[in-house]
Amino acid sequence: MKKNDQIDAMFSVFGLSGEYRTPARIACLQRIVNKFEFETEMYVYACQLSLDKPSYSRIKYVENLLAHWKSTGIHTVQEAQMDVKKQMEQKKKSKSFRSGEWLSSGTRQFRNFTERTDNNYMEKILKQYSK
Repeated sequence: MKKNDQIDAMFSVFGLSGEYRTPARIACLQRIVNKFEFETEMYVYACQLSLDKPSYSRIKYVENLLAHWKSTGIHTVQEAQMDVKKQMEQKKKSKSFRSGEWLSSGTRQFRNFTERTDNNYMEKILKQYSK
C-alpha cells in the first residue's frame, strides 16, 4: 500500500479531515511511516490505542508504541494485541503494588507522635479559672 494511503488511514482514525490535514501533521505522520515501515493495519491499530490519550500527545504515543513493537519484533496486529494485553496485565500488577495493598492498614496512618493520656484540657482550664 502507498505511504499516502497509510497516512490517510491514520488521519481517518484520528477523525481529522480537510483543513485539519495541515502540512506539519502530514510531515509528522510521513516521518513515522518512513521510520517504521509497518503495514497499514499496524498504524491504524496504534492510532486506535492512542485515542484515549490527550490529543496533544497522541502522535508521540503512536510513535513510542511503534518503536516498542519494532524493537520487540512485533509485525502483525495479533502480536500487537497480545503485547498490549500483556502490558495491561503488568500495569495492573504494578498499580496494585503501588497503591499500598501490600501494606498492613496500620502502617499507612500518621503515627510519629506519642498520644497523651490526660488530654482533658477543658477541665483543667475550667478548674484554673473557677478558683
